[in-house]
Amino acid sequence: MTTSSKPIKALYLDFDSTISTPTFLQRANIWCVADNLKLFQSMSEPEIVANFGGPARIATLKALFTALQAAGVRLHIISIGMKAAIVPHLKTVGLLDFFTEERIWGQDCPELRSLGFVKGRLITQLMSTQGWTAEEALFVDDSKEHIEKAAPVCRTLLVESKATLGGMGPPEFEFVRQAAGLPSSNAS
Repeated sequence: MTTSSKPIKALYLDFDSTISTPTFLQRANIWCVADNLKLFQSMSEPEIVANFGGPARIATLKALFTALQAAGVRLHIISIGMKAAIVPHLKTVGLLDFFTEERIWGQDCPELRSLGFVKGRLITQLMSTQGWTAEEALFVDDSKEHIEKAAPVCRTLLVESKATLGGMGPPEFEFVRQAAGLPSSNAS
């Protein structure tokens, strides 16, 4: 976890076990992660909602993303999952408008493939085109490897919350709010 007093201008999020909280789908006998396009295409709306941690967690994500956008933070997704799997699921739960498809990258995107699937390299390119400094961007992921490779490039946060069976939870939400210069969600 890296901190700064300067508010972020960009937030780069992983998808699986960061935005989503992968569930075990009994009917398919498999965990729901976005590198399985066929599975994601077969999921019902209730299964998709469950894979985001349920309605209350989706509402929390919407509130966080709304506050970040209002503060001028540009939201991105960089995932080893498939963009073709991620986009319909974000749309189903009402989160797609926070990202736009132009700011979502997955293993099926040539930009990430050309960089050897190293998220830190893509973040470097994206920050360079905007002129953002290392302290103006935050990358959130549940993979220590991806965090370590991005740490020299920007601020980072490793998702370790077990409160939501994986995925960002209250500690990570609060850290992101603070990084953007937003008031605490616990403030009365």
